[in-house]
Amino acid sequence: MALKDLFRKNKDNTPEPDAAPAPQAEPEVKPVISSQKAPEGAGFDPLKYIAGKYPEAQLSGDSLYFPDHDLTMKVRTGEIQSQGNAFTVQLLFILTHPFFEEELVESCAGMGSSPYKALQMGTDSFEAGVLTFVLAALKCTGDNEIEAKVGDDTVRFRVPDVMAMLHIGPKNVQNTAFWELLRDEIAKYLGRQKAYWIKMYAGWTGKDLVTEVRINGVVYPDLTARLRELAGKPDDTENYASDKQFVLLIQKDETFVPAPYTKEQVKEQTYAAIEKMMEIEDQESYQRVMTEIIDSCPWKSLGYELAAFIPEMYTGIVLNIGAGDGLNARKKESGETVSMKRSQVRSFSWIDSAVYRYIREKKPGREENLKVMGISSRFRAVHQAILNGSKMEDLVFSEMMYNVPEDYEII
Repeated sequence: MALKDLFRKNKDNTPEPDAAPAPQAEPEVKPVISSQKAPEGAGFDPLKYIAGKYPEAQLSGDSLYFPDHDLTMKVRTGEIQSQGNAFTVQLLFILTHPFFEEELVESCAGMGSSPYKALQMGTDSFEAGVLTFVLAALKCTGDNEIEAKVGDDTVRFRVPDVMAMLHIGPKNVQNTAFWELLRDEIAKYLGRQKAYWIKMYAGWTGKDLVTEVRINGVVYPDLTARLRELAGKPDDTENYASDKQFVLLIQKDETFVPAPYTKEQVKEQTYAAIEKMMEIEDQESYQRVMTEIIDSCPWKSLGYELAAFIPEMYTGIVLNIGAGDGLNARKKESGETVSMKRSQVRSFSWIDSAVYRYIREKKPGREENLKVMGISSRFRAVHQAILNGSKMEDLVFSEMMYNVPEDYEII
């Protein structure tokens, strides 16, 4: 692959500020979550508040259970901040369900003239913009569906009957629902998981338009850029406003194949693979280590993904360089290339979050980092690009390509 093919022009894909006063960056929610409950003295309990709106809901300790939907909810709150007479707080709502292969984590910001009102606003935003549509989707029995291709297979998902846009401000960004604008594009991102949750957002202040699209909590820059192209924008004189739409898609039983492994098992395999990679000293040890990673993994396709993805992800995280949405799996013998999106490979985001957690928890030193990054084609390309005069902040990786055997399965 040519050096220029590893990069593309950087774009401003600033993530969503749920209910902030102006478009600004919100860091992606990582899987390390505080156990802090609602601050003492605020006088507001988000779970009790929501339980009061749903007669079926059962409050038990720090969780709320919806027996008719088999859905469990927890909430964590950040520290309440104050500036003058205004208070702000960030809340994390965590949903679990047998259909969800990982926790559904939704971040909502709250603002108000008191801590109570700030917490209430954040909770209302979650209940109106997310929970309502999750509950409706779990009970949906309609015929509306969306198809996706995963390799040679077709998977089908039920599209919820109940959908709506959550609007804040004096004028809508776009009169057409974001789902209708992006439906065909989103189909290209669906894989084999039982459930995918998509959050589409656009917000603006004056001339500044910010968009974001997340699938299962992960921001996809190319899809985000597409929404930016399609979303309308009001006059420059408008104050802050935003539109958001949340859609839960559930795969139909007729096409669903359960995962052979869990997110936790992928994390364990990722940690073990990183430790092995840190043993690499030369070409001989490189060949030995990569063979061990593939052969020791109980799931063959996952073994190839670990060997291919980890060095590139590690480099992106350490150097803070983003990447495109695409993946290309090249079969070594036939030369056939299978193109897909990162979200279609079940393990991709799980490996990525495990690499992030490993670096955060273990805090490896420079020498250890270089052993993993040294086997990354992206790291070598970054080094060469900087030597050629490029700036690190201007670099964004293009689609990742990796080699696989002929019997490779997209799981």
